[in-house]
Parts: sequence; C-alpha cells; structure tokens
Amino acid sequence: FTTGTTSDAIAPTVSFTIPVDSATDVALNSTVNAAFSEVMSAATLTTATFTVHQGTTPVSGTVTYVGTTATFKPTGNLTTSTPYTATLTTGVKDLAGNALAANKVWSFTTGTTLDNTAPTVRSTIPLDAATGVLLNSTVNATFSEVMNAATLNTATLTLKQGTTPVLGAVTS
Repeated sequence: FTTGTTSDAIAPTVSFTIPVDSATDVALNSTVNAAFSEVMSAATLTTATFTVHQGTTPVSGTVTYVGTTATFKPTGNLTTSTPYTATLTTGVKDLAGNALAANKVWSFTTGTTLDNTAPTVRSTIPLDAATGVLLNSTVNATFSEVMNAATLNTATLTLKQGTTPVLGAVTS
C-alpha cells in the first residue's frame, strides 16, 4: 500500500444503540450497547467513558468492546419500571485518536420482566441448501435478538466443508 498525505481527522459517531433512545419495557437483565461508525480504541471504552445512571445514581457494571460494539453489563438486574440514562463521553476515541464530537446520551425505561428467551437464528445467507453460491461469498446469520458480540467468534460460529473447518473471521 501507499500512504496518503493526510491523517484521519474525522470524529467517530455512534451508529446505533440498544436499547434505542426512549425504549420502554426493556428487560431487567439487559445490557446496554453502542455500535460505532469505525473501529475504536478499546482502551478508551471504560466505566468512566461509558456510563449508565438511574437518575443521578451510577449503575455498577463492566464495559467490554468487540468489533465495533461496546457493551455495558450491569453488575445486577436493573430496577423494575425505572428510567435510565446511558452516556458515552468524548473520552471515547477511534484508533487515530479522534474523540466523539459530543457526548452521546440516550435513555430507556425498564419493564417488569427478565429476558429468559433463548435467541434463534432467523435467517442465513446463503440460504440452507442453496446451490451455485459464489466462491467469494460471505456467510451471514440474523438472530432473533441482539447478541452479545463477545460470544460471536470462530468457536461459536463455524463453517465446514464436509468435516473440514473453513478458515475465516467472525465479525458482528
């Protein structure tokens, strides 16, 4: 490759959040997720830069980052029928050191139940038993609910030709 004459000076953005802003009836055992427009510096995604609050009280939890998705996992279940506010601060940066242009803040309200329903695979590309699939195709799976990106890897999602594993990467 050949380098250009400029460096990356574009601020990253938050592509989407789960729960979405103003969501209601959010399961009490939910995680809070944010996907970014580009790969971020994992070292900048911490409990200081990704917070969840119940009013002015911080929610205790951990932050993980996989692919382009950051996940805040509360230490315990959230409180029934309660509003929460999640915040990503401008301390969150991409690999070039560019910070979010402004804090990303969104809110949601919990419901009264836990999510105890196992996810299912809704669809795949290529379809099951498809023929004539292009040699350079990617394989995609769509799930019935948001998945924990940290659990999607080459050990949990595999592709085989007969019994021989096909080398590849898993992204979420």
